[in-house]
Amino acid sequence: MNILLVTPRFPYPTRTGDTLTVFHLLKHLSQRHAVDLVSCTTEPLPAAYRDAIRPFCRTLRTVPVSPARSFINGAGAVLRRQPLQAVWFYSPVVSAAVDELAAGCDYDVLYAHTVRAARYLTEMTRAPQAVRVLAMQISMRLNYERLAQYERNPIYGLAFKHEAARLGAFERDLLERFDRSLVISDVDRAAISPEPDSRFFECPHGVTLDAEPTPAGRETHSIVFSGNMNYRPNVDAAIFFYRDIFPRVRERFPDAVFYIVGASPDPSILALAGDAGVEVTGEVESVYLWLRRAAVGIDPLRAGAGLQNKVLEGMACGLPMVVTPVANEGIRAELGEHLLAGESADEFADQVIRLLADEGLRRRLGAAGRRFIEAHWTWEIHFERLEQMFEDEVAKKKKGRDAQDPREGP
Repeated sequence: MNILLVTPRFPYPTRTGDTLTVFHLLKHLSQRHAVDLVSCTTEPLPAAYRDAIRPFCRTLRTVPVSPARSFINGAGAVLRRQPLQAVWFYSPVVSAAVDELAAGCDYDVLYAHTVRAARYLTEMTRAPQAVRVLAMQISMRLNYERLAQYERNPIYGLAFKHEAARLGAFERDLLERFDRSLVISDVDRAAISPEPDSRFFECPHGVTLDAEPTPAGRETHSIVFSGNMNYRPNVDAAIFFYRDIFPRVRERFPDAVFYIVGASPDPSILALAGDAGVEVTGEVESVYLWLRRAAVGIDPLRAGAGLQNKVLEGMACGLPMVVTPVANEGIRAELGEHLLAGESADEFADQVIRLLADEGLRRRLGAAGRRFIEAHWTWEIHFERLEQMFEDEVAKKKKGRDAQDPREGP
């Protein structure tokens, strides 16, 4: 198949869930198909970044979308009462690049990753024969509703509330404009459209299995939280754990250490670095090194939606995890068997203390979580299903065209 991918961010380095997913999707699809990539960029790309992606692409186009352009787009969206997600990464230069590639290739599949790239395909009139796929991934409306609920800054909270209000109709409209729409979980699907719709295709992303998932050498009373640390749901989760949960853990284990691991820490996260028992690492060479080091992994997520890659990564390392129910929505691990969960601060603290106090439980839970990942959450499992869906939809479209044109053979 000839496949065109359009993404709002360049998929390398893989610091965020969307870049990580696109990187592995390109790697998988390029083994059997011709893949072209058009990607927005917000800053100059080092040659090493392009070199990391180029082996997986027949054609690679990157187009800058400046902060000034995004700000103008955003101001226009506010005046027209549109969601910012619809326009923030839009540029007519990117649109022209997409059209140029479509004019020179008979694409079988046109794929937009997240609603932020959807406009590049909804406005394109070329390639009517292609199957159009939108990787919604999550319900952005649900995501922003939860952000508004827990945001401490009232200005941000109001902005998130307005964005959520505008996203509901926007997401439903996009569903009508694509042949298939990918979602990570049934929770996201129901948030976008409560009615069953055959255009939805559940396609979570996966995780890379750790080659060294050993319980040996873990620091006895250490706790790790990982992720992109300027992402608002992660910031809220880290602050929630630090303020409302960690003090209880320290009462029981005064030597407990809380590692906050991830790139671009928000100022509110950096402010924690000097406190007793807290270490903020910033960007690290490999998050797996820290996941192998800690005794317990956590995801005290309250806002956000979709699939929590940090939980998959922890389990892939054999790290026993404590999460909130929100963090387990897309993963659907069995509580008590593959991981532990707590919703309130007290419930979450009790589960962390329980694990820190019981090495045998940590070993059993870590091993069960690793087996769960091996059985259900590798990249290959999900992308092979997605690839088959592409092929089925392409065949269906071709059959429909053949039936309409009597000059075509059977």
